[in-house]
Amino acid sequence: MLRLPRIRLQGLAYLMLHPRQLKHVVMRELRFRYRLHDRRRWIEWQEYDAYNHIRLMETHPVELHNNLLHIERTKTISNMVNGLDGCLSVLDVGCGNGAICSPIRKMGHTVTCVELVNVAPLTRRCGVESVVGGDAENLAFAGEGFDLVLASEVVEHLWSPQNFFVEAFRVLKPGGYLILSTPEGKLGLSYDSHKHYFTLESLKQMVDPNFAVCQAKQLEPNGDPSPTLIVLLRKLSITNN
Repeated sequence: MLRLPRIRLQGLAYLMLHPRQLKHVVMRELRFRYRLHDRRRWIEWQEYDAYNHIRLMETHPVELHNNLLHIERTKTISNMVNGLDGCLSVLDVGCGNGAICSPIRKMGHTVTCVELVNVAPLTRRCGVESVVGGDAENLAFAGEGFDLVLASEVVEHLWSPQNFFVEAFRVLKPGGYLILSTPEGKLGLSYDSHKHYFTLESLKQMVDPNFAVCQAKQLEPNGDPSPTLIVLLRKLSITNN
């Protein structure tokens, strides 16, 4: 219970020692101060945050390559995909710079990527193929078109995660799979771009009765405030809807 305030205090101390960064944060907060008021403003904030995050990864490839959490997350998701049968049609929602879907494409699977409209051009510049500008809560794809939907570090950013789960269910083929990666627990809210936090139990409740959990793994924080939860779910053919 005491860790979250301590993290914020550490962040404040850092800003006080770095005036240029403090000025940047102040200007950012003035620009996006109404982000929690409605969905449109929240998406604008997410576009700003995602763009800066991808730029950071683009300009610091060595740090990203050596990041232990990123390595473990990529390995875990790749292993989950590798355990599924056949050549898969994959939809990567919130693909960022393509670091997660790249090894999946190299396995021989067909990958279509979705990124926020104003972020998609930067994603393409990073070399990600088949990128569509869109909205995770209103996917512009026909129903039952994909074997696997992948959402790595996405659901915590959404205005309404429940809308995404409905859409993932719609675009997945019968018996298709959904892989989620998200910070676990309340400490996931340490980032101001995160609106929601999840546990395995809360995820189970949110996706019931449309999905069943096939596999779940917790990754150590490795410098992040919270552990990371990675879950493989399967679309159920018969629901109560």
